[in-house]
Amino acid sequence: MSEILQFSPFTGNVFRRATLPPIRTPVAEAGGVVQKGSAWPFNRVPLIDGAGVADKMHKPYEESVWVMRGIKQVTGPIQAVTLRFYADDVEVTDAPWLSFWKRPVAGMTRGDFIEALVGWLKLSGENFIILPDEFTVPFPDRMKAWPQLQLARPDRMQAVKNSAGELDHWQFTPPSAKPVRLEPEQVIQPKYWNPYDPIRGMSEYEAARVASEADYLSGKFALNLARANGDTGVIVGVEGSTMPNDNQMEQIRNSLRLKAEKSRRGEFSSVFVPANLKIEPPQIRTPDAAFVATRLENRHEIYIAFGLPPGMADVTQSYSIGSASDRYRAIEDASMPTAKKIAEPISQISSLMAGREIDARFDWAEHPVLQQVRAEKIDSGVKLVNLGMPWKTASDYLHLNLPEFPGDDQGHLPATLLPVEENGLPPEAPETSATFAEDPVKNALRAIKSLRRTVPKSEIGKPKTENPGNVECACGCSLDDSQMVAGCKARSEKEITLWKSLVAPRRETLRAYQSKFNKCLMAARAEVIGKLERAGAREKSPVQKHVAADFMFNLPDFEKMFQASMRAVSVTALQKGGDQVYAELDKTDPWKMPPAEAVRFLKNRENKLSGVPPEVFDRIRNVIVNGLQNGDPLADIAGAVRGEFNELGAGRARTIASTETAAAYGVSRDLAMKSAGVQYKRWLTSGNVNTRAAHADMNGTIVGIAENFVVTQTDASASTFGEVDEVKHPGDINGEPWNVINCHCVEIASATGPDDKEE
Repeated sequence: MSEILQFSPFTGNVFRRATLPPIRTPVAEAGGVVQKGSAWPFNRVPLIDGAGVADKMHKPYEESVWVMRGIKQVTGPIQAVTLRFYADDVEVTDAPWLSFWKRPVAGMTRGDFIEALVGWLKLSGENFIILPDEFTVPFPDRMKAWPQLQLARPDRMQAVKNSAGELDHWQFTPPSAKPVRLEPEQVIQPKYWNPYDPIRGMSEYEAARVASEADYLSGKFALNLARANGDTGVIVGVEGSTMPNDNQMEQIRNSLRLKAEKSRRGEFSSVFVPANLKIEPPQIRTPDAAFVATRLENRHEIYIAFGLPPGMADVTQSYSIGSASDRYRAIEDASMPTAKKIAEPISQISSLMAGREIDARFDWAEHPVLQQVRAEKIDSGVKLVNLGMPWKTASDYLHLNLPEFPGDDQGHLPATLLPVEENGLPPEAPETSATFAEDPVKNALRAIKSLRRTVPKSEIGKPKTENPGNVECACGCSLDDSQMVAGCKARSEKEITLWKSLVAPRRETLRAYQSKFNKCLMAARAEVIGKLERAGAREKSPVQKHVAADFMFNLPDFEKMFQASMRAVSVTALQKGGDQVYAELDKTDPWKMPPAEAVRFLKNRENKLSGVPPEVFDRIRNVIVNGLQNGDPLADIAGAVRGEFNELGAGRARTIASTETAAAYGVSRDLAMKSAGVQYKRWLTSGNVNTRAAHADMNGTIVGIAENFVVTQTDASASTFGEVDEVKHPGDINGEPWNVINCHCVEIASATGPDDKEE
């Protein structure tokens, strides 16, 4: 029978795997006597001391790496930023007492002082600052030098209560000295709220004591286990029932000891033992996974008690930055509140020294993590500014605390990000392109002046005697009543020339609107076709598992891009329209548009155009739905989608461009004429064959500058026949759709009023 005796490093005892005859000689072992029947001795130290008291942690800051590191994680950011002092929100930079805070306590720098305050707050929930008598003098400003403070350990401070249970005084017991009585005004006690004792503070460490001691004992256990692995010796098994006698065992021990000593010197030798003995090497023991997981949870609990993200106690391969990082959470949830807590006694002491109210603050704006977060907030601020919010308002909203600068209380236009002047536009008008060059302006100016010599409105369209039965149009053509089109009625060559010269500068704006809209369409088209082509490449035959939503573009992104593009063009168009009027009237002053009108116009157009993105979305989705329902290959559906986008770019883009151009120029021209002092305005149509009948009837109509044009729908085939719409000018943003969409008419200044009275 083979039997083995083995020592357990976990309990310090010897156990047997099988029953052996008892050993005749008892063996002494550290901490007690091994009973007969055991193996030879093993020198072990049990985890229970001689008095039978279990091992425990007495100095958590010294004995627990996680307690120490957690406190330093809170303290480090506070030490890294500057402590500043303020009186009535004005920073104090030259007071004589500022140098006091370089070494406020004997043997401690400011950083050491901060670390001590934070450490005692976390460990004991309170700290005690004892003020020397000099801090109670009547005239502190006459002090030439301030004595250093005394920082007392909380366990040396005893609260002495009166009969009512309130604090009467403090009893401080210095090291190797008699207790000292301290009045409450001599002691400053920053503390955490304690629901069980209103005088003393509540320790954060106390909530993590169990986890801290459990981790401490687990560490000791792992240490003892590692030590046991290095000192377990060998195990000698005996085959048969005959045990070696004492002399034989001593010989075996000596042989094994000699072999171990030679091995350490690099000499290897053999050991010969009787055949009935078997020497087994010791087994290495390591903590299991559950043991390691328990230690991990312990340190997480410690960090949570200190207000730190538990992930900061783990090994991390990569670290996030900014507001998404654990480091920022630690600063915001632990360091900043703790800094505010310790700034209170510093403010109180500084106020005593200065003889007035002083506020001590830690400047978190200079910390690198907070700077990264600030950069994120600035990006958000830029987005708000792009929507017209002034920088000052954005700074207050995002708590950026940006310094004041000229123009920070003004809104900004999205297109240029330049400050809005009183006119609602950038201080300097954008450079005009070749389309809006000198020649068209001069042509318009000449046409305006020549218009004053046109025939009276009452004479236009009357039949001439030399051409009975026919009517000669003012534009020079001769048509009978059945052939005459609305757009050619009552036209003069001068009016046609004038209209052409006025709309020539608008072509650039028209192309800009179309280009911006098509750019949005092409981005959406690329997204949709890309999804269709990628799905088609994975499938060799049509499948019915797809739905249209799988291939659609992102509608919110499309809406943002579309509105931003339209706003950018509108801003430029508003400026050009006003400049055009001032050039026509020989005004040398620059045109400045009222900011409120500019903002109102942009918001109105955003509302009017809000239905365009959903319309595009629905049209593309219908094409995809029809293709999937018909079982068309994805490649064919992609081709149909491409054609639909192209059709939108050709047709819808033209309508949007025409309407938006007329609206922008109409608003700015009307405002510019009012600003220039014009008294009368006149309606001028395009003269094209597609001019709507209502506008053809309005051609030449003159009203006061503050009056509205009254337009009546005279198209008998229209559902709106007979409706009346009052507008300030052609393309009025508040006009009815039948009256303003695709309108090419222009509002011009008139030298005479409706009754031919000179202006």
